[in-house]
Amino acid sequence: MTTSAPATVLIPRFKKIVVRRDPPEEKHGSIIIPTQHQRKPHTGTITALGPDVDKNNLDLGLRVMFAEYSGTQFTIGTDNYIVMEQTEVIAVLQETTQEIIADAAD
Repeated sequence: MTTSAPATVLIPRFKKIVVRRDPPEEKHGSIIIPTQHQRKPHTGTITALGPDVDKNNLDLGLRVMFAEYSGTQFTIGTDNYIVMEQTEVIAVLQETTQEIIADAAD
């Protein structure tokens, strides 16, 4: 019989969201950055939405950018999370190609 540890599930309330912070950059070119000098990225992926969040603008799985001191930070296992207000999201990050960027500039 196998027993496993209970999983931690975080359910935000009201207009709060949970964002899993992207891992810090460990290399800059060919230089390895020591752990204590790695800057925390201000980007992450939305992993949970509160019941009152405007789902027309934010959804699970979106990559977002936020301010340096946004929300409340915590760690579960090796992942870093932030609980923040939906209004603390500065921008939604989308993967794109150079062709789309060039078309937008015209």
